[in-house]
Parts: sequence; structure tokens; C-alpha cells
Amino acid sequence: MILHNEKGMKKGERTTPIAVSAEAWEALLRIERVSDITDKCDVKYKLHRLTNADLSLFLFLYKVCNVKGEIKDLQEGYKHHLYRTLCTYYERPISTAQFYVSFEKLQYHQLFDIHHHEMTGLYTIKLCHFLNDETGKPHRYVPVSPIIFTNEFASLTLAAKKLYLHLFMQHLSGYIHRKLTGETGLYTFLRKTHPHHLRAVFTELTTSLGVYPALCTTATLEKSSYTYTYARFSLNPHYMEKNQTEYREPMTSPLKYPRKASFIQTVLNQLGIGELSSQLSLLVNCLKNQGHAVIRYALYRVQQYVQTNGMFPSELAYFLKKETRQKRESEILHIAAETGIEPLLAPKLVGDDRKQRLFEFALHFSSYSLSQLRVMFKKARTLLDYTVVGSGLHLHDYKFESPLTGKIGGLFAVRMAAYHRQISPDDLLKLEWAALIHFSFEQEREMCHWLLEQVDKLPKMITVPSIIKLEDFIDKHCLNDV
Repeated sequence: MILHNEKGMKKGERTTPIAVSAEAWEALLRIERVSDITDKCDVKYKLHRLTNADLSLFLFLYKVCNVKGEIKDLQEGYKHHLYRTLCTYYERPISTAQFYVSFEKLQYHQLFDIHHHEMTGLYTIKLCHFLNDETGKPHRYVPVSPIIFTNEFASLTLAAKKLYLHLFMQHLSGYIHRKLTGETGLYTFLRKTHPHHLRAVFTELTTSLGVYPALCTTATLEKSSYTYTYARFSLNPHYMEKNQTEYREPMTSPLKYPRKASFIQTVLNQLGIGELSSQLSLLVNCLKNQGHAVIRYALYRVQQYVQTNGMFPSELAYFLKKETRQKRESEILHIAAETGIEPLLAPKLVGDDRKQRLFEFALHFSSYSLSQLRVMFKKARTLLDYTVVGSGLHLHDYKFESPLTGKIGGLFAVRMAAYHRQISPDDLLKLEWAALIHFSFEQEREMCHWLLEQVDKLPKMITVPSIIKLEDFIDKHCLNDV
């Protein structure tokens, strides 16, 4: 059917029937059989009463799930996209607020579960009553006409919708009889108390829905011993789907990283594994934080795996994470070696202990670009020359011999200043030798003044604990330059 919904009006697409699990429909109805609360302001009352929005969301989920009853590869913020997709099907969509309330309600009553995959970062909505737990096969399903997406169907009362769908789920031809009283009677099911209430519902079902024929050809009350005890129905065969059609239109989230997705798609085609595009959402989520070189390497490793085994890795997300981690680790350690800090990472460790230490270091810096790492590691290498391990420099460290020792009276003040600033004694020694080039011993006052000025310009020594890790040192002293 071409409906006046977004699919029909904007895209010119047909809206096809929905395959709804009869078992799931019964589970949906059980929501109302749990509680006898009548206070409409009570939260439990709202949790145990079906609404028009609940029906709309329930039917929609069965339209966009796959053949296993799953809506897969959903990214962060998937609820908004789920609602926007729902709006493309219904001519009169429910509101955003109604959608979120119904979503929480159906999840609370375990009509579906939500699973978050830590490895990929994606979400999956799994419909709970889709598969038979014993056989692993789908429960009996009923093809429901796309009439339920129309504005005319939305105009029906909730009672009329429930009754029609309940009758339709049995998918019976001929007359259907239902008793009126008892726990499963129509009075209880429709929450009505008098025959004329039921007749009003029956009238809705036997009246044409605008340009569409009536949902039922017969809907009447029947008497027994002068009392109405049964209702008789016959469904309009117009809405009985006879032709095999595509009942499901599996939905996935839109890609949040279109440039990254485009690059991945290009590499897949270049490597001859373009069929992996069907899992593009998974690929993007696994590789979104990686650079082009790492992405190309990881997909190349997938290609090698296919050539060797004749199939893709069964745990693709795990495979990608492992390959990118190894590639990234080798790049980081290569830069550490280039800049001269690699020997300081695990100087006394061997074997598995060394591998674990190197992995910890690489993992710590895995979120930085290669250019940022090169800047940080170079600065770290420079600062390490001005680093003291332990409690810092002491006054006796400045009792060294130089050409000025014992000849300049103000030299003690200069060395005290260097000590308080924690200047390297080696740098101070070089500075005292340089003073002889600029001044004579007779210019003691000018020499001391110049030395104090130069001491203020020298870099301070960095004091670190003896057990500090190199990555902690870099975080503290080198991050400002990136």
C-alpha cells in the first residue's frame, strides 16, 4: 500500500504488512492482567494499562527487527533515531514524549531487552517473545495489514484497536465467537460494563475507514436465555494477507562518522572485501578513534585472514581491536625509541613482564596522534636531563671546585640562589667558567650580579619519586605542548 506517510509521500515507497508474533501479542496483553489498581494517578496503574502509544511502538518494533527478532548495530542516542524511523511509517505518529514513556514501559515488562556490546560500543534491541526458547525457531507469527499505520486506524478507540488485533492474531476464517463475562470475557478485556458500550466498539469495526473497507464484516451480540452472553465476529478478508511479501525492514542507526565510514568503504573496495560493508556500523565504531594508517592495516589483516581461512573472522570486533592494538602499540614504541625514552620504560624487566609493561605504556598514550606523541616524548627526553630521583638536590651538591672557588666573596650567595631554585650543579659550573670570559676578578660585584641573573634563566631540576612511571612524568610535565 502507498500510504500518506513519509515513506509514501517523500520516498514513494510502499508500506508492507508486519509479521507480529502471536506469543508476543499475548505477552503485551498480560501487562493489563497484572494489576487491579484503579487510581489513574497511581504510577502502577499507568505501568499496567496499555495505551495507543504502546500499541504503535509494539507493532513498529516488529516491523523493523530482523529475522531473529533483533534491531542491531544501534549507536549511542539510538532512541531518537528509532522514534524518527517510527514517524516515517505512521500517518499520525505518536509524540516524542509518548514514545519515550512507552519505550520504558515495554522494556520494564520485558517485551524487549537492550544489550550493549562493550567491544563495538553498539546496542542491540532483542524482542523477548520472538523465538521459542526450546527450539530456537520463531513463534507463530501473523501478517498484520499496513492499515494499522493509517490515520483512519489511529482514529479508532483503543478498545476497537485491541479487539480487532486480538481477533486478527488468531487468523481464523469464518465466524469467531467470544464470551462476554469472566476473566477472559470481552467486558473485562475491553474494560466495558454494558452491552451498549460493546455495540459502540462493534460499530467502529463494521464501519468503513474512509476509503478503506471495514475491519469486520460482522460484529454482533448474541443472547442465551434472554441475556447477552456471546459476541460473534467475522473478519474482513480484505485485510488477510495472502501473498508472500517482505514483512520486515531491519533498521540500523545512521553512521555518525561519515568521513571515516567513506574511507573504510574505499579501503574495503580496494582490498576486494567490499561485502564487509554490510557491517559498516561495526567497523566504524571499532575504528573511529584510529588514524588512516591503522585502519588500512587492520582491514589488510582482515583480507589476509579471509585469504587464509576462506571466511571472515567470526568475532570481527575482537579481531579488529586486537589488530589495531598491536599496530598502535608498535607505532608508539617506535616513537619512544626514536626519541630516546624507550630504554627507560622497562630497564630491569624481561619476558612477559616486559611485554606487559610496554603494553601499559602504549595503551596509556593510544588516544594521541603520532605527531603529539613525538612532541611529548622529545620534551620528556630533554626534561629527563634535569630530573632528580628521590628527595632532590642538597646544599652539599654545590660544594664543587671551579676557577671562582675561594676567589669571589659573593660566590656563596650565587650558589645558595642556585640551590633554592634547584638548578643543576653541572649547569652552574659551566656558568662560573663562562663568567671568567666576561669579567675579571676585580669586577666581583658585576660578576656576581651577572651570575644571579643567569641563574634565574637556567631550567630547574625536576624531582620525582623513585617509583614514578614514565607516563606519569610525561602527563605532569609534557602535556602543555600538545
